[in-house]
Amino acid sequence: MPPLRLSRDRQIDVCAQCHGGAGEPIAPAFAFRPGETLSEYVKLEEPNAKDRLDVHGNQVTLLERSRCFQSSPEMTCSTCHDVHAPERAAADYSTRCIECHRADQCGMVRKLGTQMASNCIDCHMPVQPSNLLVLTLTILD
Repeated sequence: MPPLRLSRDRQIDVCAQCHGGAGEPIAPAFAFRPGETLSEYVKLEEPNAKDRLDVHGNQVTLLERSRCFQSSPEMTCSTCHDVHAPERAAADYSTRCIECHRADQCGMVRKLGTQMASNCIDCHMPVQPSNLLVLTLTILD
């Protein structure tokens, strides 16, 4: 079954394979198939509700903690991300925000006017550096 036809939980499981945080394998790598329950293949760490998650460490939990996800029973990762296309500039996601949210209800509309609707991300999902992805460079002579 194509992943977009799966239930919300099974769609999230597909993404959580890579974007669900660190985990302990239960089954052989690459045994999981879309539509199955990921928890039967890997035990993902459940972060404490008060933990500050790294932006690149567990995107699934960050999504699940969001008000948008909690108030929208149909929302999944693919609601905002086209998983088959390269990522765009962060501000480009604002068009997805406006599909569900009214720009005139943003607290910044008085200060910035309607132009703020073209960049919801700077306030609500700012680009952040990762503390988990580190590159060490060794220069050889």
